[in-house]
Amino acid sequence: MKSFWAPTPKDDPPGGALAPAVVAFLVALATRAMLLVGFPDNIGLDGFQRWAGRDWLLVQGWLPGPQLVLWCADQLGLELFETRVVMAVLTSLAVAAGAVLAHAMGGRRAGWLYVPAGTFGPFALWGTAFYQEGLFLLLLLAGLALAVRGRVRTADVILGALGLVRFEALPLLFLYVLWRRRPEALVVSWGALVWFVGKALGWEGHASSPIDYFSDWHGLGARFDLGEWLEDVGHLVALSWWTCAIVYGAFAVLALQRPRTRGTTLMAAMVGTQLALVAVWMVGLERATQRMLVVPTMLTAVIAAVGIARFWHYPAVRIAAASAFVSISFGTSLDAWLAARREADWTRPERRALEEMRVCPDCRWWVEPRTALGPRNRHDGCEILQGVSDLRHGRDFLCAAWPADVGGASTCTGGVAWNGFAYVVITGAPVVPTPPLIISGLPRLLAP
Repeated sequence: MKSFWAPTPKDDPPGGALAPAVVAFLVALATRAMLLVGFPDNIGLDGFQRWAGRDWLLVQGWLPGPQLVLWCADQLGLELFETRVVMAVLTSLAVAAGAVLAHAMGGRRAGWLYVPAGTFGPFALWGTAFYQEGLFLLLLLAGLALAVRGRVRTADVILGALGLVRFEALPLLFLYVLWRRRPEALVVSWGALVWFVGKALGWEGHASSPIDYFSDWHGLGARFDLGEWLEDVGHLVALSWWTCAIVYGAFAVLALQRPRTRGTTLMAAMVGTQLALVAVWMVGLERATQRMLVVPTMLTAVIAAVGIARFWHYPAVRIAAASAFVSISFGTSLDAWLAARREADWTRPERRALEEMRVCPDCRWWVEPRTALGPRNRHDGCEILQGVSDLRHGRDFLCAAWPADVGGASTCTGGVAWNGFAYVVITGAPVVPTPPLIISGLPRLLAP
């Protein structure tokens, strides 16, 4: 059977992808370094739970791939900020892999045209957090780059690891098998098989809190409201505009003109699948967020780079691309900075409490947290305390909002309580929780 991969042009050797890949990596890393220096604390509710369970490979019901990064960092003795730097490096490598893929699909110019994607604001911010997108995109883009070049056996193995990173990988791997049209492509199922066998053998994830992180997917039908969902869709479109994600979509249309470059149809199908998954995700989360744009946009940027390179000889395309990339580089970097500041403001009360708690390093704390902080009011300040420090529930503090069999307030020598405006930190033994009916603004704890 004749191979369906077009051969790499002789005047565009694979080694030609090195320069744009290196520059893409450095641009992406510089953007992330700026955010890390300005906002070094952990971000994201999932990120808080992952950090609190960093000495476990299985956390909650999540796949183990992203947690493996945190576990390895913990084994090496890396602290929170250092681990975020590791995530920034991995996500910058994902951008470099995107440049290699664009080069493989559309030549050297396409590789260079992917470089501005390294500054895409949502990926710059969430690429430094303990989430799946960075590792997911690194494996996906690197595997596809190898596949387009014809190194399919290695690509199959790399892409198979996606089954241990993100559940949304399964439909993408199905598309890849259809694209390959060879039975040996089923090797990409190895990661998913490992997970399913492990679950059958009784694998269970560690939970640093009693919060069910998969409650987003419970009762979707009962919670679905078409009007609210359409509002979320409108909000996501607005976010696409403000983050310049929609610009990549506009340029991607150029690459979809026939005849299409090898791999373009597969990439377009993956983008469409990701957008469909985001539509369902919005039902579960009951909101639209910038993080939802990360995977679809970074994939679309590959198609856009190929399309611009294909029509580069048109002056209008060159002018439009240059103008768009200036907007992307500055506009989305600014947007990422503002989003990082919002995340930092969100956790400021807990971080201020931690500063006061450091005066008693040997205290065991009774925490009455602020609540109603996340989707459907399921999260509270105890999640943040664990996520931005080395404190552990049950060992260093007890959360009044979480049931536990590790003692009560009388076993604690310090108290932390939300009074409606800020946390009040008191040391003393024993700690006596106050009645629930209080005057707003007064301390919630009494210590004899």
